[in-house]
Amino acid sequence: MRLLQIHLLQRANRCQLLAAIAINIATTSTSMFMGWLPPIIPLLLTEDTPVGATPMTADEISWLSSVGLLMPLIILPIAAWSLEQFGRKLTGCCMALSTTLSWLIILFAQNFWQLLVSRMLGGISLALMSGVVPVYVAEISDQSMKGPLGTFISLGMNTGTLIAAIFGATLTYHQSGICGIILPPLFFLIFVFMPESPIYLVRKNKIAEATRCLMWLRNYDKTEAEQEVFQLQGNLQKIEESRRTVKKTDIFKDRATIRGFIIASGLFIGQHMTGCGIVVILSLFMQSFCPTEEDSQLTFSERSLMWLRNNDIATVDRELSELQQSLEEMVKSDKPVNIKDLFRDRATITGFVIASGLFIGQHTSGYTIVITYTALIFELANSSLAPNTAAIILTLIQLIGTWLSTMTINLTGRRSIIIISCVAMMIGHIIFGTFFLLMDQKTDVSSFSWIPLVVLSAYAVFYSMGLGPVAYVVAAEIFTPDITGLATSMAMILLCCILRMHMYFYGCSST
Repeated sequence: MRLLQIHLLQRANRCQLLAAIAINIATTSTSMFMGWLPPIIPLLLTEDTPVGATPMTADEISWLSSVGLLMPLIILPIAAWSLEQFGRKLTGCCMALSTTLSWLIILFAQNFWQLLVSRMLGGISLALMSGVVPVYVAEISDQSMKGPLGTFISLGMNTGTLIAAIFGATLTYHQSGICGIILPPLFFLIFVFMPESPIYLVRKNKIAEATRCLMWLRNYDKTEAEQEVFQLQGNLQKIEESRRTVKKTDIFKDRATIRGFIIASGLFIGQHMTGCGIVVILSLFMQSFCPTEEDSQLTFSERSLMWLRNNDIATVDRELSELQQSLEEMVKSDKPVNIKDLFRDRATITGFVIASGLFIGQHTSGYTIVITYTALIFELANSSLAPNTAAIILTLIQLIGTWLSTMTINLTGRRSIIIISCVAMMIGHIIFGTFFLLMDQKTDVSSFSWIPLVVLSAYAVFYSMGLGPVAYVVAAEIFTPDITGLATSMAMILLCCILRMHMYFYGCSST
């Protein structure tokens, strides 16, 4: 683990690390907004509600809890299209706008419908986050960094949930809204200086810009950047030679693609149904974007990649060469990607099935329910801790689990850590379910009031170590570069269809 920490913080990897942190500020901001509701639910149900003149009904609370998961069904196809038309960076910047607007509406909301619109805008941010962040991080990272940096999305989500829980326990309704509106503009001001994805630039035949981005990412190693671009062009040329126009149906084109889609979807779905501020100094990367006398002839993309790779010229040249070689033929054809491409061969179909299976398993495992109704669960269990305090402790433990995943993902492998995570969560479900079954049968469990916190804490650790972050990593790795954005977006759409119904009916039944 110590060796992995040293590798993560090596000079050559710092620019990649900074770019991954920058985009995951949006993850923290979005998760903070989505996690804002659970500690506020008790206030909305009281006579002294901060919104409107009368308490909200159980049905209204269920809609507020689930509508954010409905919006991705509409937005994710648009996000997938935007990723290919406008790039990862511009699409990512849009997250700041929707999240800022959602917080503004919360501050001035006077009734249920205004809160509902706010949650819908938050759902737009959630859709953009799900489509942009995993793809962007995977495409700017070299092979040794894809796993650790890929887990940052889970780290950002847990950080945002923790901040929301703390604000809910210590601040008033309007105070939490004022604090929440700070992070989205901060993300925009930082991320606007980050480089575009080299893979996207090569696909758009912007080879010079891609080289510059890779040089930034690889610490200005021009040789490595050019080699990477060359390899990318070669790999994508082979992809183009073996396919027709990329269509959405190509997700099911062969067994390998179907398997990949199943794995990615399963990880994402299992991730969120299991039951379970980073501030960057602007001058650190602004200086890297300012051309010196030595690199004044470099294009923007070359300098960007040099920044991301900590000025390692050899690394930047190699990556640009790989990118250019892989995407050369694709650029020539300039064929659009559509849904039929999800079924173009067996490999894509298998990948789509795997991705969908992972996402669905991730969210149907109970994690989203636990996060949304944490305070109510501990109140129902008659825990010795205050519900909001228990929620904060649970989120802190999730951060520990995510950190463990970041440190060990390259050592344990993706499949092993997912299996261990799922088995441990299954045991947690059995224990927790038995506890509530005994309560329902009027058995005295007062001497075991510590069980909910301990079991859910262990559950959160294993979720955050495995199924939570690794689902996004696998989904970003199992598809070919030309279809990654579309395939992950479609897998998330399938997830949201299931998750939205799950959250709504759970909210109604639990109330």
